[in-house]
Amino acid sequence: MKQITISQLKQILPIFDQARYAVKLTGTYGIGKSEVVYQYAQEKAHREGRIFVNWNSLSIEQKDDAIENPSKYCAFIDFRLAQCDPSDLRGIPMPVQKKEYLISTPYSWALYITQKESSGLVFFDENNLCTNLVSASCYQIINDRVIADRAIGEKVFIMAAGNSIQDNPEIFEEPLPLKDRFVEYELVFSAADWLAWAAGKINPLIYTFCAWKKSMILHHNDGKDKDVTPRGVVRVSNCLAGIDDIEKNPLSDIIISGCVGTGWCAQFKAYLKNFNELNWKTLIKNPDKVNDLNIDKKYAVIGGIVEKLFDLTKKVGTKSIKAKTPEAEVFMDYCKLLLSFDTEMFVLGKLQLANSNETNTMFTINLMINPIFKELKKMFQDRHSAKID
Repeated sequence: MKQITISQLKQILPIFDQARYAVKLTGTYGIGKSEVVYQYAQEKAHREGRIFVNWNSLSIEQKDDAIENPSKYCAFIDFRLAQCDPSDLRGIPMPVQKKEYLISTPYSWALYITQKESSGLVFFDENNLCTNLVSASCYQIINDRVIADRAIGEKVFIMAAGNSIQDNPEIFEEPLPLKDRFVEYELVFSAADWLAWAAGKINPLIYTFCAWKKSMILHHNDGKDKDVTPRGVVRVSNCLAGIDDIEKNPLSDIIISGCVGTGWCAQFKAYLKNFNELNWKTLIKNPDKVNDLNIDKKYAVIGGIVEKLFDLTKKVGTKSIKAKTPEAEVFMDYCKLLLSFDTEMFVLGKLQLANSNETNTMFTINLMINPIFKELKKMFQDRHSAKID
């Protein structure tokens, strides 16, 4: 089976969507298969100028409106095949009064996607954990784009995903006729893709730790410790959001180990120790010295700079920077420190800032508009020979 990364998948999905061919992804757990499908559904809605909705989160009234006005919406419908039986897909046969035949009474999601002007993405997750009877019910949906006796709308895209047999020996081997109805790929993890996605979305110190040690994003421990997955790393970041002094707080050990294992926790705590030993006053006073630091401390400094710039943005915003307040001076100091790094490390920090519109705006204002930052603009151009977006 052809192996592709998430960035490659994003480039080809619109092609199969337009051609109305169903796509199936296989790959290890926790690497973002479901997330990339969900994101594509959002992009599809934006591209078509429709309102994006997650069908499973809609009220009955909202579902009724989508069925009655399908041209307004683009729906993401997440269907876990391992949890259903054939009638969940085909509906329930019902007699027609004074007729000699039956019709299927569909569920709301099926009624929506069979409207002529409907648009969306039907995602059959866990497709290789379902029984053969359920798989057989998928044949007509996937190949003929028909559910029961109703045709699926032309703008409805069908995708499926499942884990690899190495991760779950209890998966069902799909019938060959069903496999042939899909365009199939094995989704492989790319640290570069994940770091591009995670920039600005997770704790800067966790981000730079993962950028430094990329094995800390995805690592299977063969049952000796909890496996590390991108999903687990994001969970750590979210759970530590309200924890002060992560290195010394005893709760952080429990939280981190439960999310990504004790080995990951020990290495991250060692990284935090390097971070807490940094003398920020000395670094800000002598920014050119940052390139003399050990590589682990360089990553720690980048994480600290981004964290500080995010914090300042939340506290004061762009108006304070334009007004040349004391906070603006502090912001400038950390900008200088980031700009003093060599290009590779600078890009690592700037990538995170770019995904926070307000922080990135403040950074740009400092360099391009405010007169007190002319020195910084020149420093940036001399060091990196480029402009900031």
